[in-house]
Amino acid sequence: GGGGAPPPRTPGGGPGGHPPVRCFRGGPVGHRGKTLGLSGLANKKGGYDGGDQQAIEHRSLAMVEAMTRRRLEGALQDSEEKYRHLFENAQVGMFRTSLDNTEVLEVNKKLCEMVGVSREELLGMPSVVSWKDPRQQAEIMRLLRDEGRVTDFEAPIATRGDQEKTCLLSVELSPDGGHIEGSVVDITERTQMQEELLRSNKDLEEFAYIASHDLQEPLRKIQA
Repeated sequence: GGGGAPPPRTPGGGPGGHPPVRCFRGGPVGHRGKTLGLSGLANKKGGYDGGDQQAIEHRSLAMVEAMTRRRLEGALQDSEEKYRHLFENAQVGMFRTSLDNTEVLEVNKKLCEMVGVSREELLGMPSVVSWKDPRQQAEIMRLLRDEGRVTDFEAPIATRGDQEKTCLLSVELSPDGGHIEGSVVDITERTQMQEELLRSNKDLEEFAYIASHDLQEPLRKIQA
């Protein structure tokens, strides 16, 4: 702070080096009831008239539109970057395919890990997953056409090496209707645990039946 001499001014009040202002016509630049600045013209020979005022107003509108567009473009870019970050780092598989489901347009890292295929290999392929039963692919597409979305469609899929995983697939049309968006959740471990629990319950029921039979046999002999 402090100290320097103020910049020189011209006799007309403008910054140093500018020609003096002999005549001026201007108006506020506003948007949604707020004044953002001032737009104007100066030093026209013969002065200004109503036509010049209209030109200034049109210029002001163009400035507001340009500033608004630039602000919206910046917000859109920020939104796209945030979406890209969420898409790439999601802990579920995510994908986009063409509307006719004949071409994979985008996949995230988690889905590539899930199916054991690289992103470069998946892009352009006709399907994001290898269906164990092609009839299920036809069914999920039918539901999508009829209802506009499908949630938690359980199906087995084949991964690289012909390993099988049980997954929940959810798909829907994009907001603009130009492609299909979806997610894939691997529930293989959960399914295996459920199957193991069912087997354990069945074994327990069989054991209880045998134990009950073995206990009843001596009682029948005593009663006899």
